[in-house]
Amino acid sequence: MTISRWVVSLFLLWHLTATALGSIPSADRLDERKVGAVRHPADDPIAAAVTPRLDAVAGTFWQFASELSEAAGSVPAYARIYLRSVGLGQQWVMFGSPPTRDEYVRLRYFVGSSSDRKPSWAATELIFPASPEDQIRLGTAYWDKHRDKAIYNAKTAFQRRVQGHTKAGSEPTTAEPKDLAPILRYFTRRFQHDYLAPGERVLRTEFWYGSVPNLPRGTPVNIGVREARLAALHKYYEGPIETRIALPPYGPVFALEREADLSWSLRYLEDY
Repeated sequence: MTISRWVVSLFLLWHLTATALGSIPSADRLDERKVGAVRHPADDPIAAAVTPRLDAVAGTFWQFASELSEAAGSVPAYARIYLRSVGLGQQWVMFGSPPTRDEYVRLRYFVGSSSDRKPSWAATELIFPASPEDQIRLGTAYWDKHRDKAIYNAKTAFQRRVQGHTKAGSEPTTAEPKDLAPILRYFTRRFQHDYLAPGERVLRTEFWYGSVPNLPRGTPVNIGVREARLAALHKYYEGPIETRIALPPYGPVFALEREADLSWSLRYLEDY
């Protein structure tokens, strides 16, 4: 076999090996302390019979995965670095850590003149999820999911970096990390193009994260509260909500606002 074939064969062997090794979860993802208390439902006979057995299988798999991760050492970490460098670094953890809350993202724009730093009006736009959650989306869901995934990935990366800074003993700042900067700048440019008059510009854009905890199984749903939240969200889907009197103040990072049962937190901002 020629040298070029040897090189190609060795590369393919490494690529396949790295793909397999990269799928081994890191030890921090297998920390049993992150898993909540086991709850076996008693109100559903099928769930009451099946859940304990699935929990036993999951426990056995967790033990096997932990031992495999420990035996592999740092090799899977190098494989994941390689996979990320070629754009294949993805782990299928859809069911490993399901969301425990409904999540939303809105942007608030402060608008002023090109020659003045004082805002004259503000607008708030919901950007995540891209479509109302209580409506059938059909074909639009295909396009919306790509935008939603980009926003979700940026938000998740930002939160991980902030948590890393906090663990290291440093307070999070508005300057770093920059994972959300592309999201803010894209929507700010779009907002300026669609809604601003000549001579106006965006002075500041704020990233607000909203969430509502999912109710535990068997908890009665308050229909009135749910409808109030959906009504508030539908106003955003009609277009950015403009405020021209009694403008909201420039908020510091981690400022809080309430809307129906939604809790909004200011996570990131940029001044222009």
